[in-house]
Amino acid sequence: MIKRSFWLLIVLFFLTTASAETGRLVDLGGKLVSYQKITSSPKTILFVWTSWCPYCQIQLAKISKRCSYPDIKLLLVNSGEKKSSVERFVENKKVPKCVTKNIILDKNSTIAKKFSLSGFPTFIFLKDGKYLARSYYLNNDLIDKIY
Repeated sequence: MIKRSFWLLIVLFFLTTASAETGRLVDLGGKLVSYQKITSSPKTILFVWTSWCPYCQIQLAKISKRCSYPDIKLLLVNSGEKKSSVERFVENKKVPKCVTKNIILDKNSTIAKKFSLSGFPTFIFLKDGKYLARSYYLNNDLIDKIY
């Protein structure tokens, strides 16, 4: 009995690890998005955030003023919250459409786990899908230095 339970745990571990690797996430519109798709650009920044984090709100306000970065795909990965909570938050904060269209819902915190994040907000810098660096803030000097 113990041996069977042990093997069952091993199988479950590998299944959950495999599902984290596939990284199936959902955008704010409810459309499935794969991890591979969100990191497929030559330059990608993942902004991992939560609505309850005051520092995330500050960074989100800065992103909202600018809306886009030339030649860089900026995706806002909400970690661990329900779609309804995120929708209410962006509506109450009047987050512009140019930003909300790039929100990815990561209800199971797959991205935070994948990159072993210890706090929010975190910006993850990727080039051709490969990890380069992380930061707790974003500005032009940092972007120039990393890319």
